[in-house]
Amino acid sequence: MKKYLYLLTLLAFSCNPKEEIAPENPCNGLHETSAAFTIMETFQLADFKTGWDYYDTDTTINHIITFSALQQNADSFVWFIGSEIEPRRGKDALVTFYNMGNQTIKIKLIVYAKPNKLCFPFDNGIDTVERYLTFKQYPNFYGIWEGVRTDEPSVKYKMWIGVFNNSGVPSIGFFNLKNGCKSDTINVGKYSFGYKQLIFVNSTIYTDYCYSMKTGKLVVNKDSIFISYNQLKDTTGKNINEFVEKTFIGKRVK
Repeated sequence: MKKYLYLLTLLAFSCNPKEEIAPENPCNGLHETSAAFTIMETFQLADFKTGWDYYDTDTTINHIITFSALQQNADSFVWFIGSEIEPRRGKDALVTFYNMGNQTIKIKLIVYAKPNKLCFPFDNGIDTVERYLTFKQYPNFYGIWEGVRTDEPSVKYKMWIGVFNNSGVPSIGFFNLKNGCKSDTINVGKYSFGYKQLIFVNSTIYTDYCYSMKTGKLVVNKDSIFISYNQLKDTTGKNINEFVEKTFIGKRVK
């Protein structure tokens, strides 16, 4: 009886059809000709290249902008940027603008590529995308913010960011970033910033040492702000070489 059961089991397994493996789609990962591109604020100071998070944007306060096509390979990339008469060519276009004030310009990219008719029979190998870039005079992080420092989450207070006059020279200033400081302003020193991001180094050290900062970074996302900075650990000023990291998180008030 056991012998017959064994044979029946073998027959049952041998009769099961093998699972068919579907062939891989040769069009996976491919796409039609596309003229989609990114617009990114660009900086040339070495101090900020490693700390800056590049992001696609349609608003800027910077005068150096990089336009980059997303298509990796094409026969030709043709850029029409603002009022420039001659088109630019190449996958990327690094443009320096002057005296833009508050205005909006149009950027158009035309891409010519050999179409993949096997995967995309209706692709004619030409695509055009238009976008607009608005220049602003002031960054999005200027204003009043209410929030907390993460090391004191129960203490909510207001701080603000704006123009700081350093011996007659306008700079970026934080006001009341560390709640309760005798000196309520700080010149952020050497910095680089875009419409919604700021990176700074070598900030001014004030006499009460309560506000002294070395480096920091600020990022605005819609109506939220994140500020990370290194502050003197010893606020008496006896040790000006040791810093601790602080973080302020807040919402826009005005």
